[in-house]
Amino acid sequence: MKNEHQNILELIPKDKGDYDTAQNLKKYNVAELKSIIPELLEWIQDMNWPISGIVAEYLVDNFSEIEHEIFPILNNNDDIWKWNVINIFKNLIKDENSIAVIKRIAENPTEMEKNEDLDLLCKEVIEKRKW
Repeated sequence: MKNEHQNILELIPKDKGDYDTAQNLKKYNVAELKSIIPELLEWIQDMNWPISGIVAEYLVDNFSEIEHEIFPILNNNDDIWKWNVINIFKNLIKDENSIAVIKRIAENPTEMEKNEDLDLLCKEVIEKRKW
């Protein structure tokens, strides 16, 4: 069992240029990677990292199975990460708790959320999704 767990951990990219590991994600279904989804979500904290797009694509393709994993991100203080999560998954989000956070940001943003234009993104998503 420990060996199996170690193999899964090897599927987490080691650095922002770890293209091989990021590309290998496509070989696995999301159920096999369930235990490392939080670590994979960390790779979309900064979309300037070279492998973030590859990881984001994998997560988008499997969003229905990982949606509950984004709620903690929407409730943290990393507004750039929140912006990335909302922007990447804006057409897919269905969870009422996540929608409530997006509505709160649009209607009552913190100063930091305003500084990152997170409120504007949320308003755009609400309008597009007709929430």
